[in-house]
Amino acid sequence: MINYVDNQADFFRLLSDLEESRWIALDTEFVSERHFHPQLCLVQLAYESGAAILDPLAFKDINAFWKLLTQGDHETIVHAGRADLEFCIRATGTLPRKLFDTQLAAGFIGCDFPAGCANLISKVLKVDLPNTETRTDWTRRPLTRSQLEYGLDDVRYLHPLRTYIGGRIEKLGRWSWFEEDMNAWKEKLLWQFGPDRWEKLVQNSTFDQRSLAIVRELYFWRERRAQLADCPVKRILRDDLIIELARRQVFDIERIKEVRDFAQSNYAGILEPISDVIRHTMRLPKRELPQLMDHDPSSKMTVLGQLLYSALGTICKQNNLACNLVGNPTDVRKWAMWRLNPKLNISEPILEQGWRKQVVGSVFDELISGNMVIRVADPTSEEPLEFLRKVQ
Repeated sequence: MINYVDNQADFFRLLSDLEESRWIALDTEFVSERHFHPQLCLVQLAYESGAAILDPLAFKDINAFWKLLTQGDHETIVHAGRADLEFCIRATGTLPRKLFDTQLAAGFIGCDFPAGCANLISKVLKVDLPNTETRTDWTRRPLTRSQLEYGLDDVRYLHPLRTYIGGRIEKLGRWSWFEEDMNAWKEKLLWQFGPDRWEKLVQNSTFDQRSLAIVRELYFWRERRAQLADCPVKRILRDDLIIELARRQVFDIERIKEVRDFAQSNYAGILEPISDVIRHTMRLPKRELPQLMDHDPSSKMTVLGQLLYSALGTICKQNNLACNLVGNPTDVRKWAMWRLNPKLNISEPILEQGWRKQVVGSVFDELISGNMVIRVADPTSEEPLEFLRKVQ
């Protein structure tokens, strides 16, 4: 029998069970395309003494559950849990103390990253999960038994998965590596609720300070308008249109209409407020403008970046690490620019930090300095490249 929690008595009983558990596996089902904030439709839970489905639509709020999740000494287990834990942050302003994300952790034992939950369960636990309810409208009630079983499948295997992956990480001596990335993962998730969250629209941009300010002001204007209308922000104004307006730095409505899309009738009602926001931003004193960001070095580092990224793939294979977990081409180019242009105002790249410096940065440094060379050892091998230290 499925433990379906949709009344106050069962809710308090569930909280009591969770308080006694040393671990809680969490997943959610939600609808994100209709409202300003995603609409939470189901909370699926597994814990030491059982499993349950909590129906948030049956309650005024379930903040007591989110508060419990952030307290105590239990470990919260999720898979690609960013979206799930956003509900926790909105309810409590914080995250669970101990977090284990199986998707992130799997990259440290050589599994693909990012790997889907069903694929990882199949590979590690040899269990094939059905995907029959991927298009379900989770706002509809009552839910069928098939839908509820599908929801529970997302959590009932998370603890066995965590046990296996965690054991392998311990055996490989990489627990401190995982904790480092897990903490960074948490910080990044909390950052998305902070005052600098608008910067995600302009990462690696070459905008001047005035254009950055336009992005910032339009971003928060859009949020306020979407919240009042209770609709997704991109239904008010798309990201690419914010970027284009920032690039042009014009507030005359006729000039704004020169941008493709703004001549359409559905934007007629927001042209004037957009113009007002840009006009105000153009008059801001310099002290109120955002700081310039690191420039994307891709145009100057293309060849070297491609070479080093190929080397990164070999390094990751040799160390049984998922390459996408360690770094991407942009990370490699930023490292090269930082290493070769110390006078530029470039923040320390991720490949020069923590365990990544130990595994990757040190090898890159040897290659750049000429103390190590790359050669093709076996072109038919999965690892065709080989690193050789030069004889002095």
